[in-house]
Amino acid sequence: MSTINIKSSFFPFRFVMKDKKPVELTVEVTNTSPEKKLLSFEMTLPAVVGLGASGMQANYAKKIGDVKSGETKTFVFPLNLSVNAEPGNFYGKATVIEHMDSFDYILKTHSKEIEVKVIK
Repeated sequence: MSTINIKSSFFPFRFVMKDKKPVELTVEVTNTSPEKKLLSFEMTLPAVVGLGASGMQANYAKKIGDVKSGETKTFVFPLNLSVNAEPGNFYGKATVIEHMDSFDYILKTHSKEIEVKVIK
């Protein structure tokens, strides 16, 4: 059983191309282990969406630090469609990395696929 829980949600739950409005992606990382964990977070988005107003930045990385047992860290990202977006379902990935005593050593990785829906 995984000791890290990753949840993601969108508001609104899909992109509408004609509206050209951003969608908010929320990612919650919860330490379900009885011990604290040293964690970092990485996210890769599909090419049709991105961070920032231009929708061009597709990657994000952050050293979270120590996360206590039962603690949840929440990340909120405003996403925008890129200029070459098309309708369909696209996939990105959120990855949480457990580290040993420093960020130099990887103990374990936990990933979750993020589905992005784009309609006309």
